[in-house]
Amino acid sequence: MNCGKNLKYIQMLIVFVVLPVFCVSAGTVSLSYKLAMFGYSEKEIGDIVSGEKTQKQVDRKYKRKMLGFLDGGQNNVGFWPDRSLKVFKKIDRSPKAVHERRPDPESPLSAYEKKKLLLAVKPYWEIVKDAADQHNVKKTLILAIIQAESGFDPRAVSKKGAVGLMQLMPHTAYGLGATNLFDLRQNIFAGTQYLADCLKAFDTVDLAIAAYNTGPSRVAAHNNIPPFKETRNFVKNVLDYEKVYRHLIGAL
Repeated sequence: MNCGKNLKYIQMLIVFVVLPVFCVSAGTVSLSYKLAMFGYSEKEIGDIVSGEKTQKQVDRKYKRKMLGFLDGGQNNVGFWPDRSLKVFKKIDRSPKAVHERRPDPESPLSAYEKKKLLLAVKPYWEIVKDAADQHNVKKTLILAIIQAESGFDPRAVSKKGAVGLMQLMPHTAYGLGATNLFDLRQNIFAGTQYLADCLKAFDTVDLAIAAYNTGPSRVAAHNNIPPFKETRNFVKNVLDYEKVYRHLIGAL
């Protein structure tokens, strides 16, 4: 009889003491695995699992570091170490290649994808912020236009003659006050002003993006996104990139 009671006590002990410990341990292993798959370092995983830092805190610190901020919040453009640049090679800037590289905004970004996208933004971040503030345009939308247009290549020139980061046609840019489209500030400010004009002219962001690509008159004539493959792909790419940049830097 006593043996039966002892067995029952042992079973209860397993249920109320051992099983929760096992579940916590299994949950920790599962979380560690998921974090490792998303590209977190061993130290970052340890901090998150132990509860010392939240995943959001780790992500924010990582993003600020990638954009050249010190932990104290001060801007330091030269913060990023030169050795990181060795990871990246010259990439194909053709429209097809840019489309193929576009990350899926609905999927978690790997550490490599985050690093590559933020590293591309860093040299132009201060100018983009100034242009966004002056023309009341979202920073993430400007970045998405630049990524879709030139892949952040400031020397890019298209077959049609569009120039620089925001791929402006010379006659359009000159009308906006830009005299040197290879000047980073002039290119970004003129492109942002043109984008702001498109946003004011049309009711929706997708129509404004289409107007930026193919011209406001064509969008107005169709009263919709024109049925051109290039323009439709451009609109989709920009909207996808805007979601990605909103995820990466929207809270900064």
